[in-house]
Amino acid sequence: MDYSKQYLDQIVSVRIDRPLGTKHPKWEFYYPVNYGYIPNTKAPDGEEIDAYVLGILSLLKNLLGNALLLSTAQMTMMTNWL
Repeated sequence: MDYSKQYLDQIVSVRIDRPLGTKHPKWEFYYPVNYGYIPNTKAPDGEEIDAYVLGILSLLKNLLGNALLLSTAQMTMMTNWL
């Protein structure tokens, strides 16, 4: 998780690749929030760090905002920003 702590309480850019209400490309569920990633970062899975945008109920493409909360899934060793 140390790889992501540097972003906590920092202004980050989030690129939304799965907007609010869209269907997951592989599984049978819809995203209840805007979901994307922080460009030019790297998580242990080799992908960019995931980010969820909470409290904004409109479709987004990008967001510049303060990273307030960190959530780590122990099973996958993946960190998601909320």
